[in-house]
Amino acid sequence: LESLLMAASADPKEGGERGRFFEFGVKDALLPLQKWSSDSGRVVLIGDSAHAMAPFLGQGANQALQDAYCLARLIGEHNLNPSSKVAEVAKKYEERRKIPTALLAVKSRLVGVVETLGNPVGMNFKLNFFRVLGLLGLAEEELLSAALPK
Repeated sequence: LESLLMAASADPKEGGERGRFFEFGVKDALLPLQKWSSDSGRVVLIGDSAHAMAPFLGQGANQALQDAYCLARLIGEHNLNPSSKVAEVAKKYEERRKIPTALLAVKSRLVGVVETLGNPVGMNFKLNFFRVLGLLGLAEEELLSAALPK
């Protein structure tokens, strides 16, 4: 408790970070899993179990829903063509979802690094970084585009 109170009262001009009570301690997978399914295709990972990512773009639940939607569509196609193998469905799912989720994880990590810059120089960088992204239209194009199903 004492360290929290000291952090809250530290003067930013003296290198303190007033109002910063905690470190986020956010961890994500630096490298994506090589496989999201069993060899048979009967066990498939979706959402954070397949591609955990930092929460700074708020896409965890959204990406899990997109995974489920993609997998459901592929299973539906499989049901229309029973000669296809379940393992092929799992492979197609991974092929469709791995790149978009990996790119999103990198973007989320970058936003997390910028968001958690603490000292006055970092805070100014953060404000200007997001201001420039917004002015150039890159915030919506690059950071919010993940909300749309792929």
